Amino acid sequence: MTVRALIAGFGLSITLCTGALTTACAAVPGATDAYGAFAFSSQDGGRLLVREVAGETKLKRPENIKTALCSDGQRLKIRFLHRQIERENSGHENSENFDLLEGSVFKVVGAKADPEKDCFVASEAMLAGSAALPVKASSPPGACVQREKFATLRGRGVAQCWPFVRLGTTAEIAFLEFTRLPNEVLASFVLSNKSRTIFKDYPAAVFDGEFTWRVEDGGEFHPEAFHIVFALQRGDTFFIGLRWDGEGSYFSLLKSARGSRFVEVGSGSQYCCS
Repeated sequence: MTVRALIAGFGLSITLCTGALTTACAAVPGATDAYGAFAFSSQDGGRLLVREVAGETKLKRPENIKTALCSDGQRLKIRFLHRQIERENSGHENSENFDLLEGSVFKVVGAKADPEKDCFVASEAMLAGSAALPVKASSPPGACVQREKFATLRGRGVAQCWPFVRLGTTAEIAFLEFTRLPNEVLASFVLSNKSRTIFKDYPAAVFDGEFTWRVEDGGEFHPEAFHIVFALQRGDTFFIGLRWDGEGSYFSLLKSARGSRFVEVGSGSQYCCS
C-alpha cells in the first residue's frame, strides 16, 4: 500500500506533508540517498526492509547505507543485501509479510533488531557530525512552562499544551493546540531550547463537515499517538524521526530549517494492524 493510499484510508489531511490541502503527499519523498528511509524488521531481527513501491522514491545507492537508528536509542550496523519484488500477501506491512513485500533488504550485522521497534536506515551524510540525543519523557510542565511564549511567537492563544519528551539535557518538546478559529484548527509540534523555538504545524482538515486530523479522532488532537523514533543534532540543526499511530502508522523525518520551522524531508507508512 502506498503512502497516498494509506492516507486515503486514514482520512488524513494532506497537510501532514506540506501544510497545504491542495498539495499531494508525494511532495515528501519516502526514501532518499540524502537522508535515508524508514524500515521495519524481520521476525528474527536479522534483516530490515525499506518499503519501495512503484511510483514512489527509492534509494538509488542503498549499498552506501551502513547504519540503522531504531527506537529507544538502538543503533545497528547494517549492509545492503538485495531488492525484492512484491508477492501475494495479506496487505499488512509487518514482519510476518517481510519476504513478500517490495523493497530494499538490509542485513543486520551483530546485535539483532527488535521487531517491535521502528528503525530508520540513515545516510552517512546525515550522520556525519551529528550526535544522537537521548529521548526521555518530559517531567511536567516540561516545555509547557513556555506556553505564553509560544502564544506570543505565533500571535495566537494556546488552548492546550501537552509536554512530550526531553532531548538530551537542553531541548524540550511539546504538542500544542492553538485557539480554534471559525475557519482554521491548528496543532503544532514544538521544540524549545535555550537558543531556538521550532514548530512543525499540523492543521486540521474538514472531513464529514467537521475539522479533524484523522477520521477516527472525533475532532480532537491526540498527542499520545506520536512517538520519537530517533533524534540527532548537528550544531543548530535537529533531525527527528517521528511516528504517528492510527489505523496504521505515518512516519515523518523532520529537519529544522533556518528560523522557527521544521521541514519534512522524508516520510513513510506502515499498514500493519487491521
